Amino acid sequence: MIKDKDKKPKEKKVKQPKEPKPKAPAVSWGERLSNYICPMLLGGSVCFSVVYVLYRPFAPFYTAVFLVAELMLFLLFDKLKSIKILGGLLYLLMLVGAWFGSMFMLMTESAAMGWGSAMTWFYGEEGSMTYHPGFLNA
Repeated sequence: MIKDKDKKPKEKKVKQPKEPKPKAPAVSWGERLSNYICPMLLGGSVCFSVVYVLYRPFAPFYTAVFLVAELMLFLLFDKLKSIKILGGLLYLLMLVGAWFGSMFMLMTESAAMGWGSAMTWFYGEEGSMTYHPGFLNA
């Protein structure tokens, strides 16, 4: 019985409250737009230049649509960046899907139109109004 007296009563372990993980500071829309403005202006100017050369009357409209789509993609990629591994996999899946989709559209359209290669699709058929052999020298 002496042993029972020597024992100390068990102390209850008190769980320490976990410290909350520090959250990233909330980024306002103004800050996001200031981060996106230079890439959007560069993309918009390239889009406007290309569409202006090919189809002048709709250049402002297509540029505005392009800028809205570009902004949505920037916001999507910001969301994917915050998800570590799954975000990278989704980004890779979107990249492969875009590549396969563009190749599918290019091949089906060239087969339907009877073009032999992407060069004739891009520069036009010889003898047609859209054929510009000067572009081949560029």
